[in-house]
Amino acid sequence: MNTQPSTSKAKRKFLWTAAGSLAAVVLCLFSAKPASAQFDMGVILAMMTSIQQVITSTITPILTTVNSVESNIKQFQQTVMYPMSEINQVKSMATSFGSQMTNMQNQFKNPVNSTTLSATSNLEKQLLGGNPNSVASIASSYSSVYGSLPSSTSVSSDVRTVVDMNDAQAQDGFKTAVKLDAIATTEAQLSQQYMQQLASTAPGNAPLVQAQAAAWNLQASAYTQQALAELLRVQAAETAYQSFLVKHANTQHQQTIKNLGITPSN
Repeated sequence: MNTQPSTSKAKRKFLWTAAGSLAAVVLCLFSAKPASAQFDMGVILAMMTSIQQVITSTITPILTTVNSVESNIKQFQQTVMYPMSEINQVKSMATSFGSQMTNMQNQFKNPVNSTTLSATSNLEKQLLGGNPNSVASIASSYSSVYGSLPSSTSVSSDVRTVVDMNDAQAQDGFKTAVKLDAIATTEAQLSQQYMQQLASTAPGNAPLVQAQAAAWNLQASAYTQQALAELLRVQAAETAYQSFLVKHANTQHQQTIKNLGITPSN
């Protein structure tokens, strides 16, 4: 609890009371004489001297005590409740950690695109862009790279079902990875904002250590999300490749039938 504002308020109230009392005494001295009479300056000076002595002997020690109490409260707050040395140390660490977070996050932003063909480059760009708005267009880009679902007349129903499910799993993994990338980016940005706020927070306005720990937890969670997204991409790619093998085998089968001059039956 901060008692310094209430103490200062009481001090100001006391000073105003003393000043009002002094003004009242002087007003009484002037009003005690008729308007046409001459003032006895000796009496007035004597009264003023007496009032000054009262202030010096009574009020001044009280004010000195009040100032001492305020100084002790301030010292207690600065050395026990909110030690400035530790607060400055935490702020300095927050600034340093915030800079490190920014550098590490920039490393994740470095492009790793490796495809060279138009269709594959388009799909890779969508998968690595971290833009959840691109999820809707992943299906068409996926079909351009891994092929479309075979018709019901070209493969048996069970093979077609497996291909459809494998395609769905692969696309689900790709889309989830993109969404997780977006979440990880948001968490990393929030973590950096918390660190910036921590570096400029006034003493007593926030639990500094807890805020710092929360910022680091958010950053670690962001890295975990990014790593999980990458694992999902790898797994999705493997699933997509398995689907491609089925499609490729079907194409070879159809080509063999055609070369033999055999008309496929429905």
